Amino acid sequence: MLKQSSLASIIGVVELTRRGEYVAAYTYRAFEAYLIVASIYLAASYIFSYLSKILEKKYKIPGYTGV
Repeated sequence: MLKQSSLASIIGVVELTRRGEYVAAYTYRAFEAYLIVASIYLAASYIFSYLSKILEKKYKIPGYTGV
């Protein structure tokens, strides 16, 4: 899912990272801010990957092997 929507993924990563920069600048706790940013991105990636697998199974074409 993220591979097919790489532009949306990049925009999301940039926006998420920018928010992390704001929090780090405001609180002077860069490690914690970027750790949370990384956790959010990891969780989003996992959820999108899981949903993608479910959709692939649901809309699977019988007999298609994928050339």
